[in-house]
Amino acid sequence: MLKTSGGRSWRADLRQNRNENFCEKTVDISSLDLHEKEVISYEMYLDLMRELKKIPELEVFRTAVSYTGRELYGIWLKPKYEGYLSMTKRLTCHPSEIINARHHANEVSSTNASFLLLRTLLLEERYRELPEKLNLVLVPMENVDGAAIHYELQKEHPYWKLHVARFNALGKEFYHEHFRQDTIHTEAMGLTRLFARYVPDMIVDNHGVPSHEWEQQFSGYTSPSYKGFWLPRSLLYGYFWYVTNSEYMYNYALNKEMEDVIADKIAEDEEMTRWNRQWSAQFEKYAHAWLPKLFPADYYKNMINYWIPFAADPNHRYPSIRFPWITTVAYTSEVADETAQGDYLYLCARAHVAHDEATIQMLMQAGIVYDCWCECCEKGIFARYERQRPIVSGEKIN
Repeated sequence: MLKTSGGRSWRADLRQNRNENFCEKTVDISSLDLHEKEVISYEMYLDLMRELKKIPELEVFRTAVSYTGRELYGIWLKPKYEGYLSMTKRLTCHPSEIINARHHANEVSSTNASFLLLRTLLLEERYRELPEKLNLVLVPMENVDGAAIHYELQKEHPYWKLHVARFNALGKEFYHEHFRQDTIHTEAMGLTRLFARYVPDMIVDNHGVPSHEWEQQFSGYTSPSYKGFWLPRSLLYGYFWYVTNSEYMYNYALNKEMEDVIADKIAEDEEMTRWNRQWSAQFEKYAHAWLPKLFPADYYKNMINYWIPFAADPNHRYPSIRFPWITTVAYTSEVADETAQGDYLYLCARAHVAHDEATIQMLMQAGIVYDCWCECCEKGIFARYERQRPIVSGEKIN
């Protein structure tokens, strides 16, 4: 409370998102229908956002508005503080991660996975201290315009890949629009703003691919962008976009650590491992063994991963290449979910949750190196307390 000499007073509002409609925090996530086995529409997503705003452990806030006026939201698992919370201090003391979902709207399961993951993080005791160790933000639906188009199309053809709904309302791959302040594809501003606010050590972008044959091989038509996707190769596989400059050599090490923990986590689930083995064997027999350049497959612990190297480039679309001194890992996960339904959709969502959990656990156990500096002179005392990147894996600390 601030009082003036004239007796008037004002109450300081220290809440971080004053433009949001504040509500009573009275909801438990276990009471919510998360639509585990359904394709989630934009309207269903909005309804869930309204309910999640009422959960005490969460801060739900709008990050952007799409080209057609639909809203994008981020979900932050906030620490238990009252009053003012310094984000500068938070970012100095703890690593940050953004998990982005549904960039391509017909890759449906990542939205379901976001809500399933959120429920796990809020209810399981092992994640009780997560907000005290990690700045974690979830984006359940980035391509809201595409999701609205897709939901209407899948009513008539629930198992088609529906690539017409892959991109946004203008048919644009708006990943190229991230970090462009003047873009007309305004949904891209959501990730841009989150990056500026949370300066993430890691970005995980949950995607999907076809679960069945893309096109008949000799039909006379193969989309140039997807000529290597005739057959599904795995229930889950991933891309690591890493920087090759020698000054960022330790970034690669953390990527390799992440590859390990994800593979080990998936191996714990017999059903996911069975699907991975079955599809990789099929892909090897009918595709990779015949045309390895067209159908590449880098096998690792019953999984397939792809390592995509680039020299640091300030104009690159992947943050790990564009800002390697900030973002150590940019990981793209792929599950075979275009367009999934029912029990199979639930399986794909659980695969996303599994690798997300593995990554979160790795970050919670990670160590941080600080650069501490102090100097005294005639003008006073100057001090610096700066967190170094990348973080150090828990194995190296122990």
